[in-house]
Amino acid sequence: MKLRASILAALSVCACLVLACYTPVSEDETPIPAQTAPTPSPPPPAASLVAPAGTSEARSNHTATLMPDDTILAVAGAGADDDLTTVESLDPSTGVWTLRAPVQDARERHTATLLTDGRLMIAGGTSDSRTLASVEVYDPASDSWTPASPMSVARADHTATLLPDGRALIAGGSTDGVSTPSAELYDPASDTWAPAPDMADARASHTATLLPNGSMLIVGGAQGRASIASVEIFDPASGAWSALPAMATARSDHSATVLTDGRILVAGGRDGTVARDSTEIFDSASGRWSFGDAMRHARADHTATLLHSGRVLVVGGGGAVPLHTAEIYNAASDDWIRADSLLAPRRGHAATLLANGSVVVSGGKSGVVSSLTRTEMYVPGSGSWKPAAAIRQPRWGHAALALDGGAPLLIGGWDHAGRSLASVETFDFESRKWLSLPDMSEGRWGHAAAALPDGGVVVTGGSSAPASHLATAEILEPSAKAWQPMENMSRARSRHTLTTLADGRLLAIGGWDGSRAMSSAEILDPASGVWTPAAQASFARWGHSATLLDDGRVLVVGGVGEDDLSGASSELYDPASDSWAGVGDLAEARDGHTATLLRDGRVLVVGGVGASGKSLASAELFHSDIGEWSGAGAMSERRSEHTATLLSDGRALVVGGARDGTAPLALAELFDPDVGGWQSAGSVGDARWGHSAVRLDDKTVQIAGGFGFSALRSVELYTSSGGGWYSGEKLARMRGFISQLAERETD
Repeated sequence: MKLRASILAALSVCACLVLACYTPVSEDETPIPAQTAPTPSPPPPAASLVAPAGTSEARSNHTATLMPDDTILAVAGAGADDDLTTVESLDPSTGVWTLRAPVQDARERHTATLLTDGRLMIAGGTSDSRTLASVEVYDPASDSWTPASPMSVARADHTATLLPDGRALIAGGSTDGVSTPSAELYDPASDTWAPAPDMADARASHTATLLPNGSMLIVGGAQGRASIASVEIFDPASGAWSALPAMATARSDHSATVLTDGRILVAGGRDGTVARDSTEIFDSASGRWSFGDAMRHARADHTATLLHSGRVLVVGGGGAVPLHTAEIYNAASDDWIRADSLLAPRRGHAATLLANGSVVVSGGKSGVVSSLTRTEMYVPGSGSWKPAAAIRQPRWGHAALALDGGAPLLIGGWDHAGRSLASVETFDFESRKWLSLPDMSEGRWGHAAAALPDGGVVVTGGSSAPASHLATAEILEPSAKAWQPMENMSRARSRHTLTTLADGRLLAIGGWDGSRAMSSAEILDPASGVWTPAAQASFARWGHSATLLDDGRVLVVGGVGEDDLSGASSELYDPASDSWAGVGDLAEARDGHTATLLRDGRVLVVGGVGASGKSLASAELFHSDIGEWSGAGAMSERRSEHTATLLSDGRALVVGGARDGTAPLALAELFDPDVGGWQSAGSVGDARWGHSAVRLDDKTVQIAGGFGFSALRSVELYTSSGGGWYSGEKLARMRGFISQLAERETD
């Protein structure tokens, strides 16, 4: 048996072995100046199509500032072992981080303030547990740092706010663990500091929010290990602090965000050591607090970003452990909705809003001490995911169809122990549950299925065991209580294709018979139940794709050939003349790819395994009107055994898959044929390959089953509204069992 087929057959056996590799309102009415609500941001331009790579060094408690040239400057922070001096800049148009001139003092828990002249000032922080008073200013034109006059008080976990007159107000913080009420003003024009009156309360880890009228609101914070609820406001014109009504809940390490109507949303934080899910909203016009809807998760050390839509994106943070969850606040309805989760938990990270409306999250800690290099980008409008009712039977490598009315039907596949399945199930929309249907006569994997116009379903071929390949076919008639046998195909075949022709007949092409790839084809007439030979294809192949074109011909692409290598050939079958015609080769050989008929008649071929045995990120387009191929860009992730689903708006949704046969993927991507580019579609909760994808309606795609850590029961729904995360970092969640198997087969 050849290597590729040997690996294919062994997948059912290794599935269970892979499991062993893992363990799994105050009434105080102190008056304040009247406020003017900020002008909502304009609609964002198209989101960046480039996934950001990871930083060169793991870092947390750093700063990440959007510079005038639309790059993000990440400064210092806590590294894997020590505090950092390194600085790097992300160009969102390329997704690449570039090292810049380092700061002179290693530091974390400092502040970064973009000055009116485009320079960046960093102040204070800690360095090896020593609190700093030093200040440095970065000039992006010369890529250089210059020492500035130091603050009068060394401090960390303080706030730094650029005032409308160009000065920066530094407030609070802690010196060697002791909170301070001190404040001071920096004038960048003269590089001088001037004292400001002390706040009424010492505080660190508080928030400072610039209000539309130019005053600054200080909320909460910590005094040692105790959180406080007090609130103060600084008036730059008078240089004086005034007390405001306190919050209902003491909190520190929270977030404060100015909403588009001028109110301030204060979310989460900790009261002492306990993370909070509560929110409070300050009305700057009346000076009163009111309760907001609680978040879905208690969290501190998170980030909160006002999106161009006026909603607030809250990411990560946590309590005893960091979170990978994200959620979105809608001020109009005062409620929170789930957003796509990060690829990994993090807190102590930074979130930066780009001009195009995307949000870049960098660094942070995934545990108690482990800092991260992974960078992720949230892209609004790329779609969103949510869990749904699980299927009854864990399965992967199954066939899936949409029945009349859109209900998905899942057929066969492998279970978690590598056994082929005869079970069949469908989703009932009324009860919102999966229901069992009659079992097939035998278990099948690598089979093919097709829906008939009358609602019946035909299943052909596949494997009942790694070395047992099937020629049998069976049919489930509408409302029938059992599958009925049909005439066998002329040859046993698995990993073949079964295509419904324009006249309702079913065309079976190629496949693996247990010893070699096949070029034979045959046609089933469902009315008579009889198979008849069709013209033999020019190339033997399995793991290929077959796509019915608008003109009735069938495009067959790629697959594994007789030489046990991925092929680049493609050919067209014409059922009217029962003949084959060659078309140009793909730019890259591939098998285990997807082929999707777009609304304009082109066929999008995505991913697969290339001639080198590695998964591909490339995509190609077949122009059926001229019979030629062209490039369709590249996804951010190499993948095979994924799904590709045409959405009602004409875009193609690509989900999951495996990278190089070993790493199931969570990332999803969208291809837009109008612009010819790729963008994020977020990530599923369970990385998976060998799953199914069925479009339920104009807005929803259902992903079911597949293989991740094991055979999965989980189901997730994609809707084209909302946003998702995008990362150039690769998500590897399984060991290289298949690679080791391949090495043993080669020896």
